Amino acid sequence: MNWKRPPPVVVLSGSEHFLRRRELQKAMLAASVTGRAVEHVEGSDTEAVADAMDGSLLMAAPTLVVIDKPADLDAEFVERALEESDGSLTLLLHHRGKIRAGSALEKLCELIPKKHRAAFNRPPQAHKVRDAAVKFVVREAKARGKVIGSDLAEALVGRVGPDFGILHFEVLKAATYLDALGEETVTPSHMRRTMMYGGDAELTPITDAVAAASARKVLREMERFAMNHPGQESQRVFSVCGGVGNAATRWLHAAALDAAGAGEQEVAARMSLHPYIYKRFLLPAGRRWGRQRLSALIRRIAQVEAGVLRGHIAPWVELEAVLVTACRSVSQGG
Repeated sequence: MNWKRPPPVVVLSGSEHFLRRRELQKAMLAASVTGRAVEHVEGSDTEAVADAMDGSLLMAAPTLVVIDKPADLDAEFVERALEESDGSLTLLLHHRGKIRAGSALEKLCELIPKKHRAAFNRPPQAHKVRDAAVKFVVREAKARGKVIGSDLAEALVGRVGPDFGILHFEVLKAATYLDALGEETVTPSHMRRTMMYGGDAELTPITDAVAAASARKVLREMERFAMNHPGQESQRVFSVCGGVGNAATRWLHAAALDAAGAGEQEVAARMSLHPYIYKRFLLPAGRRWGRQRLSALIRRIAQVEAGVLRGHIAPWVELEAVLVTACRSVSQGG
Protein backbone atom coordinates (compact mmCIF):
# COMPACT_ATOMS: atom_id res chain seq x y z
CA MET A 1 0.00 0.00 0.00
CA ASN A 2 1.32 3.42 -0.96
CA TRP A 3 0.56 5.36 2.22
CA LYS A 4 2.21 8.54 0.95
CA ARG A 5 -0.47 8.77 -1.74
CA PRO A 6 -3.33 6.70 -0.31
CA PRO A 7 -6.60 6.06 -2.14
CA PRO A 8 -9.88 7.61 -0.88
CA VAL A 9 -10.89 4.48 1.08
CA VAL A 10 -8.69 1.71 2.49
CA VAL A 11 -9.60 -1.37 4.52
CA LEU A 12 -7.07 -2.65 7.06
CA SER A 13 -8.07 -5.83 8.87
CA GLY A 14 -6.70 -9.06 10.24
CA SER A 15 -6.36 -11.45 13.13
CA GLU A 16 -2.54 -11.15 13.03
CA HIS A 17 -2.43 -8.19 15.39
CA PHE A 18 1.26 -7.29 15.12
CA LEU A 19 1.32 -7.04 11.33
CA ARG A 20 -1.99 -5.17 11.23
CA ARG A 21 -0.81 -2.66 13.83
CA ARG A 22 2.51 -2.21 12.09
CA GLU A 23 0.68 -1.39 8.85
CA LEU A 24 -1.47 1.10 10.73
CA GLN A 25 1.67 2.72 12.15
CA LYS A 26 3.08 2.96 8.62
CA ALA A 27 -0.06 4.76 7.50
CA MET A 28 0.07 7.21 10.39
CA LEU A 29 3.81 7.82 9.97
CA ALA A 30 3.33 8.50 6.26
CA ALA A 31 0.50 10.89 7.11
CA SER A 32 2.82 12.78 9.44
CA VAL A 33 5.60 12.93 6.84
CA THR A 34 3.27 14.13 4.07
CA GLY A 35 1.51 16.71 6.23
CA ARG A 36 -1.81 14.91 6.61
CA ALA A 37 -3.90 15.46 9.71
CA VAL A 38 -5.04 12.25 11.46
CA GLU A 39 -8.51 11.85 12.97
CA HIS A 40 -9.70 8.82 14.98
CA VAL A 41 -13.43 8.09 15.12
CA GLU A 42 -15.69 5.07 15.62
CA GLY A 43 -17.93 3.83 12.84
CA SER A 44 -21.02 4.07 15.02
CA ASP A 45 -20.45 7.80 15.71
CA THR A 46 -22.19 9.15 12.63
CA GLU A 47 -21.79 12.78 13.63
CA ALA A 48 -18.06 12.42 14.30
CA VAL A 49 -17.49 10.69 10.96
CA ALA A 50 -19.42 13.41 9.12
CA ASP A 51 -17.51 16.15 10.94
CA ALA A 52 -14.16 14.55 10.13
CA MET A 53 -15.04 14.22 6.47
CA ASP A 54 -16.45 17.73 6.19
CA GLY A 55 -13.48 19.18 8.04
CA SER A 56 -11.09 17.47 5.66
CA LEU A 57 -12.82 18.81 2.59
CA LEU A 58 -12.92 22.33 4.03
CA MET A 59 -9.34 22.43 5.37
CA ALA A 60 -6.30 23.14 3.24
CA ALA A 61 -4.43 20.15 4.71
CA PRO A 62 -5.43 16.61 3.64
CA THR A 63 -6.70 14.23 6.32
CA LEU A 64 -6.45 10.55 7.16
CA VAL A 65 -9.58 9.46 9.05
CA VAL A 66 -9.02 6.21 10.94
CA ILE A 67 -12.37 4.54 11.57
CA ASP A 68 -12.40 1.88 14.28
CA LYS A 69 -15.28 -0.61 14.42
CA PRO A 70 -16.11 -0.01 10.74
CA ALA A 71 -18.84 -2.67 10.83
CA ASP A 72 -21.08 0.06 12.26
CA LEU A 73 -20.21 2.57 9.54
CA ASP A 74 -22.97 3.78 7.23
CA ALA A 75 -22.23 2.78 3.63
CA GLU A 76 -23.10 6.27 2.42
CA PHE A 77 -19.87 7.63 3.94
CA VAL A 78 -17.81 5.16 1.91
CA GLU A 79 -19.76 5.94 -1.25
CA ARG A 80 -19.35 9.65 -0.67
CA ALA A 81 -15.60 9.34 -0.10
CA LEU A 82 -15.19 7.27 -3.26
CA GLU A 83 -17.20 9.76 -5.34
CA GLU A 84 -16.09 13.12 -3.94
CA SER A 85 -12.52 12.74 -2.75
CA ASP A 86 -9.96 14.83 -4.59
CA GLY A 87 -7.00 13.41 -2.69
CA SER A 88 -7.61 15.50 0.40
CA LEU A 89 -9.43 12.72 2.28
CA THR A 90 -8.70 9.08 3.05
CA LEU A 91 -10.97 6.86 5.11
CA LEU A 92 -9.03 4.01 6.72
CA LEU A 93 -11.45 1.33 7.91
CA HIS A 94 -9.58 -0.45 10.71
CA HIS A 95 -11.07 -3.79 11.77
CA ARG A 96 -9.36 -5.69 14.61
CA GLY A 97 -9.81 -9.22 13.36
CA LYS A 98 -10.75 -11.28 10.33
CA ILE A 99 -13.73 -10.04 8.37
CA ARG A 100 -16.40 -12.75 8.54
CA ALA A 101 -17.88 -14.04 5.31
CA GLY A 102 -21.40 -12.78 4.75
CA SER A 103 -21.13 -10.08 7.41
CA ALA A 104 -22.28 -6.51 6.98
CA LEU A 105 -18.67 -5.41 6.99
CA GLU A 106 -17.81 -7.75 4.13
CA LYS A 107 -20.66 -6.28 2.10
CA LEU A 108 -19.42 -2.79 2.91
CA CYS A 109 -15.91 -3.73 1.80
CA GLU A 110 -17.22 -4.92 -1.55
CA LEU A 111 -17.68 -1.23 -2.43
CA ILE A 112 -13.91 -0.80 -2.19
CA PRO A 113 -11.45 -2.09 -4.83
CA LYS A 114 -9.66 -5.28 -3.75
CA LYS A 115 -6.25 -3.68 -4.22
CA HIS A 116 -7.18 -1.20 -1.49
CA ARG A 117 -7.99 -3.89 1.09
CA ALA A 118 -5.10 -5.08 3.26
CA ALA A 119 -5.78 -8.17 5.37
CA PHE A 120 -3.31 -9.76 7.80
CA ASN A 121 -4.86 -13.00 9.02
CA ARG A 122 -3.37 -15.88 10.98
CA PRO A 123 -3.77 -19.30 9.34
CA PRO A 124 -6.52 -21.38 10.97
CA GLN A 125 -4.37 -24.52 11.30
CA ALA A 126 -1.79 -24.67 14.09
CA HIS A 127 0.97 -26.12 11.89
CA LYS A 128 0.46 -23.35 9.34
CA VAL A 129 0.70 -20.74 12.10
CA ARG A 130 4.11 -22.15 12.99
CA ASP A 131 5.21 -22.22 9.34
CA ALA A 132 4.10 -18.62 8.88
CA ALA A 133 6.02 -17.61 12.01
CA VAL A 134 9.22 -19.25 10.73
CA LYS A 135 8.92 -17.44 7.39
CA PHE A 136 8.26 -14.19 9.26
CA VAL A 137 11.51 -14.58 11.24
CA VAL A 138 13.49 -15.11 8.04
CA ARG A 139 11.87 -12.05 6.40
CA GLU A 140 12.42 -9.84 9.46
CA ALA A 141 16.09 -10.77 9.57
CA LYS A 142 16.47 -10.09 5.84
CA ALA A 143 14.77 -6.70 6.23
CA ARG A 144 17.52 -5.80 8.73
CA GLY A 145 20.30 -6.99 6.46
CA LYS A 146 20.79 -10.29 8.32
CA VAL A 147 20.55 -13.94 7.36
CA ILE A 148 18.98 -16.59 9.55
CA GLY A 149 18.55 -20.19 8.47
CA SER A 150 15.11 -21.77 8.49
CA ASP A 151 16.23 -24.38 11.04
CA LEU A 152 17.34 -21.68 13.49
CA ALA A 153 14.20 -19.67 12.79
CA GLU A 154 12.13 -22.76 13.57
CA ALA A 155 14.07 -23.29 16.79
CA LEU A 156 13.38 -19.68 17.78
CA VAL A 157 9.65 -20.12 17.15
CA GLY A 158 9.73 -23.32 19.18
CA ARG A 159 11.41 -21.47 22.05
CA VAL A 160 9.30 -18.28 22.29
CA GLY A 161 6.14 -19.23 20.41
CA PRO A 162 4.54 -17.95 17.17
CA ASP A 163 3.60 -14.45 18.36
CA PHE A 164 4.92 -12.12 15.65
CA GLY A 165 5.44 -9.24 18.06
CA ILE A 166 7.72 -11.26 20.33
CA LEU A 167 9.53 -12.75 17.34
CA HIS A 168 10.06 -9.27 15.92
CA PHE A 169 11.83 -8.14 19.06
CA GLU A 170 13.94 -11.30 19.28
CA VAL A 171 15.12 -10.67 15.72
CA LEU A 172 15.68 -7.00 16.59
CA LYS A 173 17.92 -7.98 19.52
CA ALA A 174 19.89 -10.45 17.41
CA ALA A 175 20.27 -7.98 14.52
CA THR A 176 21.41 -5.24 16.87
CA TYR A 177 23.96 -7.59 18.41
CA LEU A 178 25.28 -8.57 14.96
CA ASP A 179 25.50 -4.89 13.97
CA ALA A 180 27.79 -4.37 16.95
CA LEU A 181 29.89 -7.35 15.85
CA GLY A 182 29.90 -6.32 12.20
CA GLU A 183 28.45 -9.68 11.14
CA GLU A 184 25.50 -10.70 8.95
CA THR A 185 24.62 -14.33 9.64
CA VAL A 186 22.70 -15.22 12.80
CA THR A 187 24.06 -18.31 14.53
CA PRO A 188 22.75 -20.36 17.47
CA SER A 189 25.46 -18.74 19.60
CA HIS A 190 24.12 -15.27 18.78
CA MET A 191 20.57 -16.31 19.63
CA ARG A 192 21.62 -17.84 22.93
CA ARG A 193 23.45 -14.65 23.80
CA THR A 194 20.53 -12.33 23.03
CA MET A 195 17.85 -14.62 24.49
CA MET A 196 19.38 -14.77 27.96
CA TYR A 197 16.61 -14.49 30.50
CA GLY A 198 16.66 -11.86 33.22
CA GLY A 199 14.87 -13.96 35.78
CA ASP A 200 17.79 -14.30 38.18
CA ALA A 201 16.66 -12.86 41.51
CA GLU A 202 20.07 -11.28 42.00
CA LEU A 203 19.56 -9.21 38.85
CA THR A 204 16.14 -7.88 39.87
CA PRO A 205 17.51 -4.91 41.88
CA ILE A 206 19.55 -3.81 38.87
CA THR A 207 16.69 -4.11 36.40
CA ASP A 208 14.36 -2.34 38.85
CA ALA A 209 16.86 0.52 39.17
CA VAL A 210 17.11 0.81 35.38
CA ALA A 211 13.31 0.69 35.08
CA ALA A 212 13.12 3.63 37.49
CA ALA A 213 15.89 5.42 35.52
CA SER A 214 17.78 5.95 38.79
CA ALA A 215 21.50 6.34 38.08
CA ARG A 216 22.31 6.36 41.79
CA LYS A 217 20.51 3.07 42.42
CA VAL A 218 22.06 1.49 39.33
CA LEU A 219 25.57 2.24 40.59
CA ARG A 220 24.73 0.95 44.08
CA GLU A 221 23.20 -2.30 42.82
CA MET A 222 25.97 -2.87 40.26
CA GLU A 223 28.53 -2.52 43.05
CA ARG A 224 26.63 -4.97 45.23
CA PHE A 225 26.35 -7.47 42.39
CA ALA A 226 30.11 -7.20 41.67
CA MET A 227 30.92 -7.80 45.34
CA ASN A 228 28.78 -10.95 45.34
CA HIS A 229 30.47 -12.20 42.14
CA PRO A 230 34.21 -11.51 42.43
CA GLY A 231 36.35 -12.50 39.46
CA GLN A 232 34.99 -13.59 36.05
CA GLU A 233 34.22 -10.03 34.97
CA SER A 234 33.10 -11.12 31.53
CA GLN A 235 30.50 -13.48 33.01
CA ARG A 236 29.17 -10.69 35.24
CA VAL A 237 28.85 -8.45 32.20
CA PHE A 238 27.01 -11.10 30.20
CA SER A 239 24.65 -11.79 33.12
CA VAL A 240 23.71 -8.14 33.62
CA CYS A 241 23.51 -7.48 29.87
CA GLY A 242 21.22 -10.48 29.51
CA GLY A 243 18.99 -9.43 32.41
CA VAL A 244 18.72 -5.74 31.57
CA GLY A 245 18.60 -6.38 27.82
CA ASN A 246 15.74 -8.84 28.18
CA ALA A 247 13.85 -6.49 30.51
CA ALA A 248 14.41 -3.54 28.16
CA THR A 249 13.07 -5.58 25.26
CA ARG A 250 9.89 -6.35 27.19
CA TRP A 251 9.52 -2.67 28.14
CA LEU A 252 9.98 -1.76 24.48
CA HIS A 253 7.39 -4.36 23.47
CA ALA A 254 4.94 -2.95 26.01
CA ALA A 255 5.64 0.64 24.92
CA ALA A 256 5.11 -0.20 21.25
CA LEU A 257 1.80 -1.98 21.89
CA ASP A 258 0.68 0.82 24.19
CA ALA A 259 1.46 3.41 21.50
CA ALA A 260 -0.53 1.32 19.02
CA GLY A 261 -3.58 1.54 21.29
CA ALA A 262 -3.70 -2.06 22.48
CA GLY A 263 -5.75 -2.72 25.63
CA GLU A 264 -4.29 -4.17 28.81
CA GLN A 265 -5.98 -7.56 28.47
CA GLU A 266 -4.87 -8.02 24.87
CA VAL A 267 -1.27 -7.00 25.56
CA ALA A 268 -1.08 -9.24 28.62
CA ALA A 269 -2.37 -12.19 26.61
CA ARG A 270 0.11 -11.58 23.80
CA MET A 271 3.02 -11.24 26.22
CA SER A 272 1.88 -14.31 28.21
CA LEU A 273 1.65 -12.58 31.56
CA HIS A 274 -0.97 -11.41 34.06
CA PRO A 275 -2.55 -7.99 33.29
CA TYR A 276 -1.40 -6.77 36.71
CA ILE A 277 2.24 -7.51 35.87
CA TYR A 278 1.94 -5.62 32.59
CA LYS A 279 0.20 -2.64 34.18
CA ARG A 280 2.31 -2.52 37.33
CA PHE A 281 5.80 -3.28 36.04
CA LEU A 282 6.20 -3.26 32.26
CA LEU A 283 3.99 -0.38 31.10
CA PRO A 284 5.36 2.26 33.54
CA ALA A 285 8.94 1.51 32.49
CA GLY A 286 7.98 1.50 28.82
CA ARG A 287 6.29 4.88 29.10
CA ARG A 288 9.05 6.36 31.26
CA TRP A 289 11.82 5.41 28.85
CA GLY A 290 9.99 5.63 25.54
CA ARG A 291 10.60 3.54 22.46
CA GLN A 292 13.50 5.58 21.09
CA ARG A 293 15.56 5.50 24.29
CA LEU A 294 14.83 1.81 24.86
CA SER A 295 15.96 0.95 21.33
CA ALA A 296 19.15 2.92 21.94
CA LEU A 297 19.70 1.16 25.28
CA ILE A 298 19.34 -2.28 23.69
CA ARG A 299 21.86 -1.32 21.00
CA ARG A 300 24.38 -0.04 23.56
CA ILE A 301 24.05 -3.20 25.67
CA ALA A 302 24.71 -5.32 22.58
CA GLN A 303 27.80 -3.22 21.89
CA VAL A 304 29.08 -3.82 25.42
CA GLU A 305 28.67 -7.58 24.95
CA ALA A 306 30.49 -7.35 21.64
CA GLY A 307 33.27 -5.47 23.44
CA VAL A 308 33.78 -8.40 25.80
CA LEU A 309 34.24 -10.73 22.84
CA ARG A 310 36.72 -8.29 21.31
CA GLY A 311 38.74 -8.17 24.50
CA HIS A 312 37.90 -4.71 25.83
CA ILE A 313 39.93 -3.97 28.96
CA ALA A 314 37.17 -2.85 31.35
CA PRO A 315 33.75 -4.01 30.08
CA TRP A 316 32.17 -3.79 33.55
CA VAL A 317 33.03 -0.10 33.80
CA GLU A 318 31.79 0.36 30.24
CA LEU A 319 28.48 -1.27 31.13
CA GLU A 320 28.12 0.93 34.22
CA ALA A 321 28.72 3.99 32.08
CA VAL A 322 26.13 2.90 29.52
CA LEU A 323 23.44 2.28 32.13
CA VAL A 324 24.14 5.42 34.15
CA THR A 325 24.27 7.68 31.09
CA ALA A 326 21.04 6.21 29.75
CA CYS A 327 19.26 6.60 33.11
CA ARG A 328 20.38 10.20 33.45
CA SER A 329 19.16 10.94 29.96
CA VAL A 330 15.70 9.69 30.94
CA SER A 331 15.55 11.37 34.35
CA GLN A 332 16.79 14.69 32.96
CA GLY A 333 14.60 14.51 29.90
CA GLY A 334 17.61 14.73 27.61
